[in-house]
Amino acid sequence: MVEYDFKPDGTTFKDLSDEDRAYVQENMKATSKKPNKLPRKFYHATYQKNLSSILDEGLKPHEIFGEIYFCEKENQCLQFMDRRLPIIIFSIETSKLDPNEIYLSSDHVKTKNRNFHAYTYYKHISPELCKNWRRTQC
Repeated sequence: MVEYDFKPDGTTFKDLSDEDRAYVQENMKATSKKPNKLPRKFYHATYQKNLSSILDEGLKPHEIFGEIYFCEKENQCLQFMDRRLPIIIFSIETSKLDPNEIYLSSDHVKTKNRNFHAYTYYKHISPELCKNWRRTQC
């Protein structure tokens, strides 16, 4: 079984084999639930340093977990960010995404401190869908 933390031998996420990465991604998707309904838009927060690569290459799934994370509201996605750093928020219309690849996040679940759902998307999102963004003041 793959551990989602540093291993005692010093192995990190980036050191996982392709087979281990595939296992983690399949497990993340298999343990996630499908949402009953979708909001009109998703919001994705990232650090400003990532802006130019996203505008050039689009949003890519996480290299280990295979997901792109979203929230229903801008202020929700900020709760996962270090607000001391410059942040960009993208808005993506859910109607332009493959509904078969949208799930409720199994690792960003509703908690006492976060009374909202986060979502995951398991495909690359083209740069054309990443044109709506703004810098935020935190």
